[in-house]
Amino acid sequence: MKIGILTHPLTNNYGCILQNYALHLVLREMGHEPITMDYTMSMPYKTIFTSFGSRILKRIKGIHLPLRGWPTQKEQDIINQNTREFVKGHIAITKTVAIRNLDVFCNAGFDAIIVGSDQVWRGDRKYIEKFFLSDFQNMDIHKIAYAASFGVDWWSFSKKKTIECASLLKKFKGISVREDSALNLCKKHFGVDAEWVLDPTFLINREVYEQLVRAKYPQISSCKKMMVYVLDKSNGKKNIVSQVSKSLQLTPNEVMAKEKFSKVGSKGLSDCIFPSVEEWLKGIMEADFVVTDSFHGTVFSIIFNKPFLTMTNNSRGNSRLISLLGSLRLMDRLVGEDEVNIENVIKSSINYEETNALLSSWKNDSIRFIEKGLQ
Repeated sequence: MKIGILTHPLTNNYGCILQNYALHLVLREMGHEPITMDYTMSMPYKTIFTSFGSRILKRIKGIHLPLRGWPTQKEQDIINQNTREFVKGHIAITKTVAIRNLDVFCNAGFDAIIVGSDQVWRGDRKYIEKFFLSDFQNMDIHKIAYAASFGVDWWSFSKKKTIECASLLKKFKGISVREDSALNLCKKHFGVDAEWVLDPTFLINREVYEQLVRAKYPQISSCKKMMVYVLDKSNGKKNIVSQVSKSLQLTPNEVMAKEKFSKVGSKGLSDCIFPSVEEWLKGIMEADFVVTDSFHGTVFSIIFNKPFLTMTNNSRGNSRLISLLGSLRLMDRLVGEDEVNIENVIKSSINYEETNALLSSWKNDSIRFIEKGLQ
């Protein structure tokens, strides 16, 4: 089967890129031909004008920010040069189109389309109906949702979008979600049953990721390091990183772009370039401890069987962290960003024999879901 995959844009989000990479490998092992729909999302004019006005006011108040806080496409290409190199080298993608033009893929000859994984069903996003395959609704092909996520455990769809997306979802052959809270959301608001499955990154063996890293970095450092992958910084999170570093006497290693474009603008463009996917994976492979507030930072800590601590991330949603860690009996690794006493988490060990056994069984069920949906 030729299978189209619709997920987030593959730009500089390590977790998003790797979940898509993993799903490609699984589908190829099944004998299919996966190809990801590559698209761009432009910033709405309303957002641009609002941002521009806000920045003018801040500069009047003495807060120095660049007037343009969003990169042009040429600047985006520079920022994403390393991560897009991985995408183009390891993932089959279509030609790049604007999201409003996804309908061009109706003539791509797909036998099936898989939506997912990641927060593809976040209700506050523009063009949400496209992630319920509105462009493909009249096509007689297999439509499947794999590990789709709402991002939150409360309902964020408008009444109109709820009705529209519910109608589209009823045309799917198989529906699976990444968080247990999404099971109830699908039933209550869309009137459909869903299955709870693993994020695609768990579906392939750890050795595959290790081979990716060693192909680019033959020598893996044995120095004592602590991988820090924090998406949304705060004073509380900085204090936790400092506590872990001091307690374990580990040097923090942060594999991220040095700056955000919104903060430094075009003059600081070189500091906004994201490290490669392999370097990000290498950071976790080499780590003696991982501190993160990211879902996929947590996922790869588990995949590499690393001791870790995950900080809550209220702005991005904690339901995915609670769902994952709860299902694997690792809830004690999740702490609030203002937690004062974390010494018990730092010093406690993880029973990865138990964790890996739970994942093995769940992995088999998740793969069976894909196989059944494509029959």
